[in-house]
Amino acid sequence: MSSLPIHTTSPHKRSALAQILKEYPSSSAAAQCQRIREALARFACTSLELVRYLDCYDANARLHELRHRHGVGIGMSWVRQQTEAGELHRVGLFFLDKEASHAAS
Repeated sequence: MSSLPIHTTSPHKRSALAQILKEYPSSSAAAQCQRIREALARFACTSLELVRYLDCYDANARLHELRHRHGVGIGMSWVRQQTEAGELHRVGLFFLDKEASHAAS
């Protein structure tokens, strides 16, 4: 059994993420990056939350782009989160972190 904390998404957070999705409705990579930036400015978010609530299909690619193309400092820690199938999976919990900032190339 893992000692990682179990992460759940509060109704308040789900509502805020839905509002962010409404504000930046495109499926373009740029809009997905903007949604992730807006969300991380308010909350730490798991990769599952980025997919489920912000419609960022390949969240890891967008996180990589934000870090390495735009120089955004994004840190990560591990948590467990339940999937739609009811299983707990180890997922990344992402947050803004000035210490982790990367220079844009």
